[in-house]
Amino acid sequence: MDIAVGGPNGLDVFLERPDHSLATAIVSAAPEVLLDLMAAEDGPDGDGAFFSRALRIEGDTGLVMAFRYAIEDNGMNLRALMRDLPTPAALLVERLSGRLGPLHERATADLEKAQALLLGPLRGELARLNTRVTRLETQGPAGRRPKVVSREELAHG
Repeated sequence: MDIAVGGPNGLDVFLERPDHSLATAIVSAAPEVLLDLMAAEDGPDGDGAFFSRALRIEGDTGLVMAFRYAIEDNGMNLRALMRDLPTPAALLVERLSGRLGPLHERATADLEKAQALLLGPLRGELARLNTRVTRLETQGPAGRRPKVVSREELAHG
């Protein structure tokens, strides 16, 4: 991502995804968390989001902190970005930002229901098998009688 301040629109942002990323830091969060951080009037609470584990940072944390301070020092938030967008694009961002949170919450709830329906029977079977293995392990070899095998059975496998 390249950000150029002072371009023809005031702020130019270029996003591209290379075939193989050379990123030294990755910041990830649910879309509504990122929007909340950008929409905060008094500055984003990145620390709160990070320590509540809503925001995840991988790689060069110093680089992410420098980027964060650059955003804060330049007063970049969603309102400032939308001010520099053409009106139709700004309206689209405003509409999407209000709908993204509820959409993500519904999708998460639907995924949890699907997982429960698909994985529920497997979890039950796994619990049953774990109980059986635990019982067999506590009995140990003393709890089982060894099978007596004849020479003929040994010879024929």
